[in-house]
Order: sequence, then structure tokens, then C-alpha cells
Amino acid sequence: MFFNIIKRFSSSRPPSFSDILICGGGIVGTTMACALAKMPSLADKSIVLIEGSPQQNFVQNKNYSNRVSAISPFSKNVIERLGIWKYVQRYQEVHNLKIWGLYPDSFLEIDNSEDGVVAYVVENNDIMQAVSNEIRSAPNLRVLYKKKITNVNIKNINSPTSLPEITLDDGSEHQCMLLIGADGVNSEVRKAMNINYLSWDYNQMGVVATLNVSECGPNNTAWQRFLPDGPIALLPLNSNLSSLVWSTPKTKAHNLLKISNENFVDAINTSLNTQYKTGDVVKIANKTMNTILNTIGLPKTKKTCGQPPNIIDIVDGSRAAFPLGFGHSVNYVIPHVILIGDAAHRIHPLAGQGVNLGFQDIDCLEKILSDGIKNGRDIGDVEDLTKYESFCQQNNVPVMTFIELIHRIYTSERELIQALGDVCLQFANAYDPFKTQMNTKALFSRIN
Repeated sequence: MFFNIIKRFSSSRPPSFSDILICGGGIVGTTMACALAKMPSLADKSIVLIEGSPQQNFVQNKNYSNRVSAISPFSKNVIERLGIWKYVQRYQEVHNLKIWGLYPDSFLEIDNSEDGVVAYVVENNDIMQAVSNEIRSAPNLRVLYKKKITNVNIKNINSPTSLPEITLDDGSEHQCMLLIGADGVNSEVRKAMNINYLSWDYNQMGVVATLNVSECGPNNTAWQRFLPDGPIALLPLNSNLSSLVWSTPKTKAHNLLKISNENFVDAINTSLNTQYKTGDVVKIANKTMNTILNTIGLPKTKKTCGQPPNIIDIVDGSRAAFPLGFGHSVNYVIPHVILIGDAAHRIHPLAGQGVNLGFQDIDCLEKILSDGIKNGRDIGDVEDLTKYESFCQQNNVPVMTFIELIHRIYTSERELIQALGDVCLQFANAYDPFKTQMNTKALFSRIN
């Protein structure tokens, strides 16, 4: 291969050169660095991770962080395989997922995954602490903290002698065989790739908080309700605490951040428990769906999904909000450059697949690069990058489309459209193969 020949006849490698350079040291970027550093086929290669923030010492506080993720079983397996999970200090297993809309008789309940776990709720800081511990022993990985990217040069990238170059705020320049953009929604790498990026603002914010809940029995159920102005969800943290994410219009979100704790708690309980009057359209739709279910022999389900926990109080200082939007890169790769995580895809947190899609990106890229190197291809070979893009888009696009469709249905002002969402929940709850697929993909999780 061309680049192997160059290396063979080079007496030394410039200090600014690395085989793989990863921009962005968040959960996905750091885990990607860990995965690559552990690949036997990359043991003699140099890997550099660039992170704009200072190196942090993640100390677990007594109080839970309001920034948590619900890790799918697949993602947990990826983390475990990389040796990261053993450092995770506290998490809560989710054994049941209950989703319902405006009307209590339209719901979806998932509780029959193979090992009884739908997701694992973990604080983001705990994940970062765990992966940071694991990468410390990687001899071929170097992390550059407090370094901001000021320029990404990937011009003439189709030339066989042209490699990506980045410039940092200290004036240093870095060249690499493979540049991985893991630098989030506002990715500088993606912008430099000059590729089409589809995006829009939902004009919503995700309000998060840590809540004291009244729960009879173990608190291991995740609850999500679709409301006209956005979904509200509770994720269990321990026996008496749950984490809130409430997607709502920006004006309402700002108000929720200002009101008293007592009024905030009342607003949550009201949103979870308000009974909406069933209109004629919804009644007809529900009756029709019941007839269809009876005709095709699907079992009847119980009348409601049960009662969500009563919110007693909010942990002081835990309220916050973040903007919501959609984004998807038409392409994930160009020669020698690749996007992963939020740099490639951003979705609504109503199903929170962001971090889990990112872990799937990691798993896919790791396996494809390993296979390519074993077959004599260079790091960043176009054939391998194309495989990565094809596989990930086949996985990501249907999930993103499904989530966007659900969001559009339940935020519609038309009763007929909302009724469609409710009958879909009824059908999904009665159709076991769908629920099994939901378990496999763990379509409920959350990233903040």
C-alpha cells in the first residue's frame, strides 16, 4: 500500500503526525479512543484524542447528577467488553418501560427482555470517570486536554498524498491517516467536510431534574408520557429518586426553571396524571383497533399501564434545561475522515437514542477497521469507511425516522393524528414481536 511504502522508507515520523486523531473527548469520543487503543491490530499505531476541556477528576457526589443516560443492554455489552463497566460505581436497572399518551387505555409496556433488564440508568460523569480510568493504561493513546481546534484542513483530500490536518489554539498542527469527528452537534470536523447536513430546531428545551418519588416496591420502572407540547419521562435512580426529562416549548421551559420547588412538583404530577377527555374521533379509533385486535386474534391487554410514582420533592439545585433539535449528516465519511455520535446524528430525546446510537457507531467502526487491517488495507481506506457509513445509516435512519414520526404525531394539534398515535401504541402493546424488537434495540434511553 502507498502509505505503508512511505513509512517503510521514512527514518522518522514527525511529532505532529498520528495514525488516528479523534476530535472530541465526550462519552462517545473517549470510548472510541479506548476501543481503538485496545485493538491488537493497532497496537503499534499512534492514537491522539483532542479535548477542549481541562482534564477532570470525576468524583462521585452523594447527590445524583441531573445528567444521566439510560444505557441499552447492547451498549452495556460494548462498555463491558472494553473493560469500562467495572469502574461504573452506581447504576439502576430498568426492568419495565411504560409509555402512554393522552388517554390511559392506550399504552405500551415492555418488561420481558432476555435478562429482565431494559436499560441501565447511569450518571454521565460516572461513565466518563469509568472510561477515563480505563484509557490511562493505553500505551499508544495520548490525550491532549485544553486544546481547541481553530482550523480543519481537508482540502484536496482525494489526492493520494493529501492527509487531514488540524490546527489547535496553541498554534500546533497535527496530521493523521484517519480523522474521527466526535466533536458533537456543532462539529468543526463535519463543517470542514463540506457535506450536506439536515437540521432543524424543535423550539423546545429538555428540562431535567432529580426528584424524590413515592414508590411502592422497587423503583425500577421507567415512565414516559406523550403530551401535546412534548413528552415527559422519569428514569429510576434508586429506591426513592428518579431523573426527569421534560421536553416542552422554550417559553414554558424557562418558566419551569423559575417557579418554586412546590409549584414545579405540582406541574410534574399534573402532567403525569391529568385525564384528558376522549373525543369522538379517539373513541372511534380505539373501538376500531379493538375490533382489529380481536379479529386477528391478538390478546387483550389490561386497561391501563398503572400509576406513575407520585413526586414528593425536587433535589435542590438539580433543575436545568438544554435545547432540543434534529440533525443528520447526509454522509458520515469522506476519504480519511469519519463522523461518529452527535457529530453525525442528533435526535429528539423522547427516546434518547443519542448515546446508544453513538455506541453502535463505535462497535461498527472498531470491527470494520480491524477487518480492513487484517486484509492489508490502510487505516482509513475508502472501502472500509464506505462500509461503516452504509451499515450505520441503515441502522440509524430507521430509528431516527421512527422517533421523528412519534414526535410529530403527538405534538400535532389535530385530534385524528393524535388518535393515530394512540392506536399504534395499542397495537404495539398487543403484538409481542414488536415488543421483542423494542427490547433488542432498547429504544428507550436518554442522553443529556
